[in-house]
Amino acid sequence: MLAAVFSSILPDFDVVSFRLGIPYLHPLGHRGFTHSILFSFLWALVLMFTLGKQCKVIWFLVILLSTLSHGILDAMTSGGRGVGFFIPFDNNRFFFSFRDIKVSPIGIDKFFV
Repeated sequence: MLAAVFSSILPDFDVVSFRLGIPYLHPLGHRGFTHSILFSFLWALVLMFTLGKQCKVIWFLVILLSTLSHGILDAMTSGGRGVGFFIPFDNNRFFFSFRDIKVSPIGIDKFFV
């Protein structure tokens, strides 16, 4: 369960790209590769083979869906520039037509304002 919880927040570790000077719309920028379907698939494979001693298919599916859910929910938010679901094959960013989730600000100082 802890692996699934960690996997659901893992995609937002890409905020480090701001500190590294990587532009938002770069494939490694915010809501880029770590929010992609390929990243979710690869991460699920890694955890399946390293942590999934038994029931590997269940491990894979739970981690895949946990990681992928982050990008799906981000694509329903009111802010940002979309989610790179198909990076590295296509760098276009996408939103869903339903965008009623208020975007969370980046940075702890802005979160409580």
